[in-house]
Amino acid sequence: MSFNSLEFLVFLPVVVLLYWLLPHKARWILLLVASYIFYMSWNVWLIGLILITTVTAYVAGIGIDRSENKKTKKIWLVATLVVCLGLLVFFKYINFILESVVGVIRLFDVKQDELVLNIILPVGISFYTFQTLSYVIDVYRGDFKAERHFGYFALYVSYFPQLVAGPIERPQNLLPQLKERHNIDENDMLTGAKWLLSGFFRKCVVADFCGILHKIYNLQTSAAARAGQRPGIDHDDVGADGADALPREYQVIVAAQQTEAVRPPAQNDRLQPAAVLVKDHIVDAAQVLPGFQLDDVLG
Repeated sequence: MSFNSLEFLVFLPVVVLLYWLLPHKARWILLLVASYIFYMSWNVWLIGLILITTVTAYVAGIGIDRSENKKTKKIWLVATLVVCLGLLVFFKYINFILESVVGVIRLFDVKQDELVLNIILPVGISFYTFQTLSYVIDVYRGDFKAERHFGYFALYVSYFPQLVAGPIERPQNLLPQLKERHNIDENDMLTGAKWLLSGFFRKCVVADFCGILHKIYNLQTSAAARAGQRPGIDHDDVGADGADALPREYQVIVAAQQTEAVRPPAQNDRLQPAAVLVKDHIVDAAQVLPGFQLDDVLG
């Protein structure tokens, strides 16, 4: 469930509505359950990793807070670093490490097959790992008292609006907000709606379309350079189904290249068509946001 998916567009309003309907004491339960559902929508089994990280940091925080001996505090800190960073390194970098080891072995003319582990990279593992480590380190330094309420701490680690994309929050910034009693405020609701629309616009209209253009203009750059042609789509690579099989954005560029007069490539020639298409695409999309100025949305 990504932030720009239809599932999230249903999920978020339901959570917000239930949040305002529930009493203050039950809201953290709703947010924690919603956060776990959100995370499990990527892969159900990966919830075990975030629970291991949460329990480790929670126990270590209390252990550090209760210990008067600095050596004991350091043991708790090192144990947390080993567990949390160990999980991060294994799931994110183990194949890179194995590939490097194989490369070193082959330097000595030793026959060695490729070593690859078929493991899933957990979504957001870097964010929640470093967020829990920032909590434990703050407790170790005495900058923050250990959180005794496991539910609020689990919510701090897994809070879904920033779980998979950040930012990494310090405990003194986020935990008090999760515990605070909130009331409906019209200005806050309007501001939040504007930020959401702005974010959706930047992601779905600007970023995604620029990503398409980036792929298009890198399809046959080397082939075009060898042929002395303008970089862009090699029409021989369109396929048997022709341009109709391509997404609309690709079709527009193919049509533009087919109808444009042949001329020598100029400096920045590769960027000009992309800039024009992005501009037109953004202006068209901005029309579906009544009341918003394009300058407000983009900057």
